Amino acid sequence: MIVFDHLFFIGLAVVYPVLSWLSYRKLCRRMAAGEVINPVEIYRSTIAALWSLFGIAIVLWLLTDRSWHELGLGLNVDAGFVIGLLLTIGAIAAVVRQFGGMDAADDKTRKAWRRQLGDLRVIVPRDDRQLRLFYAMSATAGIVEETLWRGYLIWYLGHAMPVWAAAIASAVIFGFGHAYQGTASVPKIALVGGVFAALYLLTGSVWLPMLLHAIFDAVQGRAASRVLGGNEDESNSATGSDTSNP
Repeated sequence: MIVFDHLFFIGLAVVYPVLSWLSYRKLCRRMAAGEVINPVEIYRSTIAALWSLFGIAIVLWLLTDRSWHELGLGLNVDAGFVIGLLLTIGAIAAVVRQFGGMDAADDKTRKAWRRQLGDLRVIVPRDDRQLRLFYAMSATAGIVEETLWRGYLIWYLGHAMPVWAAAIASAVIFGFGHAYQGTASVPKIALVGGVFAALYLLTGSVWLPMLLHAIFDAVQGRAASRVLGGNEDESNSATGSDTSNP
């Protein structure tokens, strides 16, 4: 490793989560002040930030002439990969089955989603154009976050601990990287990150975690869009208890 590896790790594990949290708090203050937030600006800034981090990692790998397998970008179609592929297909089917029928959600379901989302309603796509850009953001998250939070972090932490411990640590860091969604969400997101990490260890690459991650985000985004779509005024004026998430 080189000095920049340590700096990049600090950026992923500390700087990025803090900046994300501060940015989201600023967004909440804008909403509380009555400003109407266009989710498109959030999608574009998120996509730009993630691809910038991805570019840094790729340049770092090229400059140090490292194997792409170390970053999780290799591919070995062996028994582990086949098992991982079957598990991924099963997980995707389960996610689609759980969230695919939200077009006909009843009022009780809609209210439950609104309570659960809180301030995060601002990032829910409200029309087909926004939904397409949300899909692009989901694909970006799948590609970039799996390459960095799984491939890079497990590689980096693996120099100081067993690979299984590095996978757990990367999942925890992944959870805190999404702390802007509320501290109560951190354990849940860390658990999801643990599933992606387990799939990465099983297959030896990030390709299937990328696929599962991207589809997981896209399906949930579409479900939220179908449940909350058309409620722009309500979603962009989340105040009171809705702005109390830490």
